[in-house]
Amino acid sequence: MKRMGMFLSAAAMLIFTAASGASASTTRDSGMGLSGQAWMIDGLQSYIYENPSYLPQFKNSVFFERTEDDGYLNSGGFIWSPVNGLTVALFSGTRVESGIWNSTSDGTGLFYTGNYDPVTTYEITALDGSAVDFDNADSLEREGLDQQNFRLITAYDFGAAAVGLNFAYSSSWNGNDTVTDSNDSYLFSNAQYDVGLGGLYRISPVMDATLSVGSSFYVLDNSYELNSAAGNQKTSYKSDGAMDINVLAGYNLKIDSIQKLHVRAGYSYLNRSAAGSNLNTIIQENSSDTYARKGQRIKLGVSDELSPSDKVTVFAGIDSTITMFKNNYTPNDAITPDNNVNFYKSDLTSIELPVYIGMEIRPTDNFEARFGLSHVIYGNTSGDISGAVGGASYKYTVNSNSQSVTELSLGLSAIMYNIRLDWLVNVDLFTRGPDFMSGHSVNTNQNTDNDTPLAMSLAVSYSFDELLTGKSQK
Repeated sequence: MKRMGMFLSAAAMLIFTAASGASASTTRDSGMGLSGQAWMIDGLQSYIYENPSYLPQFKNSVFFERTEDDGYLNSGGFIWSPVNGLTVALFSGTRVESGIWNSTSDGTGLFYTGNYDPVTTYEITALDGSAVDFDNADSLEREGLDQQNFRLITAYDFGAAAVGLNFAYSSSWNGNDTVTDSNDSYLFSNAQYDVGLGGLYRISPVMDATLSVGSSFYVLDNSYELNSAAGNQKTSYKSDGAMDINVLAGYNLKIDSIQKLHVRAGYSYLNRSAAGSNLNTIIQENSSDTYARKGQRIKLGVSDELSPSDKVTVFAGIDSTITMFKNNYTPNDAITPDNNVNFYKSDLTSIELPVYIGMEIRPTDNFEARFGLSHVIYGNTSGDISGAVGGASYKYTVNSNSQSVTELSLGLSAIMYNIRLDWLVNVDLFTRGPDFMSGHSVNTNQNTDNDTPLAMSLAVSYSFDELLTGKSQK
């Protein structure tokens, strides 16, 4: 994955020739704080991951990005239009939703256990001395899942309409085999498959509608197996039908020569269920745990985009999200049924209402600057949680407001012929003082010397459209 990103970067530099125009990048989108809200204004490249029918707008380009956000991540992509109307693309290193794979505190993630005390023991010391913990995202032997291995997108623009198909694959794994007098092996395997279909219909020169439908399949397989003269052991923690289904619809209206209105609504079915088990003939254990995690998410947003001139773009928008999610964890000890007393249930509804404002200015043909400000004006989680630990039951009601979060993104771009350089930094001027020299920001709200990484990105993009078409992009 990293080798591909480096190859794309080298290719972009090697084929530098004098031409006009350049492609954009996700780093540019993030400079306005819109990495996850690319629908709010026209022309943001990262929107193709949500609706692949927009791919032809970025045809014949190559890009490489390097992001520093608690560790360096490389990504890149190649977009090509072999014939008029058809565009194909290959990407590598695109981020996945980290909370699903890498968090024990995200209530919708594959590793969230709440207050549940499982009947199965998932912490094991392998014969090579490795301490493995299969139901813990932070297990030392586990490799997290942060990026996609690859993403393939193809789209065709018919003129009045466009359609696009998307497929992505993400994986990470770590395992070990130990051979002594006994034989054991463990495996941490994570895989995600994403498929999607997107459409764009141009109703009139000033109005269009979009629709995208997609699914994500989560395949988690953490397992341990021991074979010895004394007996056998098989322990596992795996996904159990985990998948999401997403439907998003949009409406875009050009009100006049300077103003555009964007509206987006979406619905998602969420299933992050898992199951664990342990069959041990050495000490006679046969137990399992069921982790049902299901819910739904509703999104509704609106954005107002203003372009008083071809040098300035201003936007303001709001993107509301309602998540209704249920967790239901139950044990099953086949040998000692009296142990089946623990359980955990939660039925929570979360509402988040963030607002976004930003601006991009282009004072010259070779320079751009932008900023984005986001602020959560309302966040609330409410519902009921109940369970039992060791036979002692509990039940309580949750009604908490989340802390208001304000984020500021700053970005700069330099454009030279057909090469574009984008730079991004996310800073928190309200609670932290960023140190641009070290790339770290120190938390000044707490009596601690701990610091947190300063999120920065750098992207290089190259457009070879003029080489293929012989037409200037200006």
